[in-house]
Amino acid sequence: MPGLINGVASEIIVDSGAGNLVLSSSFAAQLGLNASGDVIGGGVTGLSLGSIVQAPSVSLGNITLHPQIANVFDLDALSAIAGRPIMAVIGRDLFDQFVVEIDFARNRIAFRRANSEPAHNVGRQLPLVRESNGNRALPIAVEGKPPIQAMFDLGSDTALYLSADYAKRHDLLKGKRQSTSMSAGVEGTKLNRIAMLNDIEIGGSMIRDVPIEVPQHGPARLQRLSDCPFCSGFRLVIDFAHNRISLSPIEAAMQTPFRKDRSGVGAGRVGNGLRIIYVAPGSLLPL
Repeated sequence: MPGLINGVASEIIVDSGAGNLVLSSSFAAQLGLNASGDVIGGGVTGLSLGSIVQAPSVSLGNITLHPQIANVFDLDALSAIAGRPIMAVIGRDLFDQFVVEIDFARNRIAFRRANSEPAHNVGRQLPLVRESNGNRALPIAVEGKPPIQAMFDLGSDTALYLSADYAKRHDLLKGKRQSTSMSAGVEGTKLNRIAMLNDIEIGGSMIRDVPIEVPQHGPARLQRLSDCPFCSGFRLVIDFAHNRISLSPIEAAMQTPFRKDRSGVGAGRVGNGLRIIYVAPGSLLPL
């Protein structure tokens, strides 16, 4: 969403899976922020070295946040995949202070202060589990198996990440058509196996034909529920202060098939063209 960082107009990614405010290296240099130390950042598939800077002010609509610190990472790979500059990412600095309401159907987001008592929200209420690193997880059931806690992460365009350990233990990929793709994050680009799940269940809603990615390298027990396009089937009221989330299904969106990556290539924008950075084995056909 559009915002201001130290008064400079910026496009800011709102990401429930992010910890401290994250700035791109080039944008931090533009703001004149000096590093005061190093930091290790964790992505879906690995780690990345960044720096710590004194955090600038962040304005979103009519609210202004004053994070204590910010982390700076090289986000060039992520920007290339996105096709637009990734300047800043804000996470728990926002979600810990405000209830965040998102209506994907209308492309609207609203914030209200987290009150001492939880607000009454329309929709199915689910508990959020606070993990040791401050991230939140919620229960999902994969193809009728017992529920698991999946990290709630608004910062990805992949519907669902599952750990290689979980996929192997439950034979989730057995008999399914598979391929590979590249993903990009603060840790750079990584290779993942991709496939389609028959269904998953969340908050009483059954969602079918779900594309998943299984990172070949990453935390052994990673389960990660991502936003776009998965949560866009719901209106969300996210309340980290009281560790709960409200989900109201949007019927038209629930019936819309997921976007599937069947290109067989990974590419990033370079000017007006594309640079091919990965070709999936077996995806090329003779002319």
